[in-house]
Amino acid sequence: MTAPTPARDPSPVTTSQAFLNHAAISPLPRAVARAVREFTSEVSRRGMDRYDVWMARVEETAAVFCTLWVPEHLQWQEGAGNGWRSMISCWGSGTVPWR
Repeated sequence: MTAPTPARDPSPVTTSQAFLNHAAISPLPRAVARAVREFTSEVSRRGMDRYDVWMARVEETAAVFCTLWVPEHLQWQEGAGNGWRSMISCWGSGTVPWR
């Protein structure tokens, strides 16, 4: 396999595989894995007494994310399934847009 491009570099899985995300559970980029480790380590040591600090970090991340794309076209979702459920109601019962 060839060396990953700079855009693929943050995702370690791309050094050994061609990864095609399918909106399910997927390998974490390095920055996400690091943030999760920091969060769980802190919670194991201190409990949830700094929850507000972590929620502020989530808001900061959302703000940065919105500078990369047009915010009017984005919606922050818990996951792909929740996003799909909120979107499907636009087409009515039993209607799938790609049929």
